[in-house]
Amino acid sequence: MFIRGKNNKFMIAMLAVGLTVVAGMSSLLASYGTNIVPHAYWGAYVEITSKVKNNQSYTFNNTLAGTDPASGHGKTTYITDASGSITQQIGENQTTTINIPTGGHVLYGVLKEVTTTVQNTVAVVSGASLPQFQNLNVSNNGLGGDPVSGIGKHLIIFIKQTDGSITIMTIKEGISGTFQCPNQAGLNGSNYSSY
Repeated sequence: MFIRGKNNKFMIAMLAVGLTVVAGMSSLLASYGTNIVPHAYWGAYVEITSKVKNNQSYTFNNTLAGTDPASGHGKTTYITDASGSITQQIGENQTTTINIPTGGHVLYGVLKEVTTTVQNTVAVVSGASLPQFQNLNVSNNGLGGDPVSGIGKHLIIFIKQTDGSITIMTIKEGISGTFQCPNQAGLNGSNYSSY
């Protein structure tokens, strides 16, 4: 809404206040680094990091995973580094040697990257070590489509803390609202939680 005042003094004053708020937000964002959410993924998966060893050869399939996280769909094994960047992708039933970066994860299933969508919901809280996600809609509509139809999904968010370490948060499909990030990392569970 625009309000006109004599000589636009009111508008200039409001602009100055707005710039102060933006400057304050920028300093808070800077304390997290340039990228609070380096990566976020939407889909159906299981973590199989504990089932494999680095520099070993495996056939990646439901037998190795111990379950079928996306029945009726072709699956991929995703190897990530600690920040969630995918460093290797392996097709279902492919046999290959893996290289897991330090702090990385091995995920098996169907994932779609939704980093930009999640980054747009980030809000920093003064004094907090982790940000909030505001008005985050964890659904096919909110995250730009359905990567694996007919299967329950989770949103995985890799979050950079103020000290540079990474926390991982997952949110079950169908939950929406404002979420405060938890302080513990991991990738297991089924609801709004730290995995």
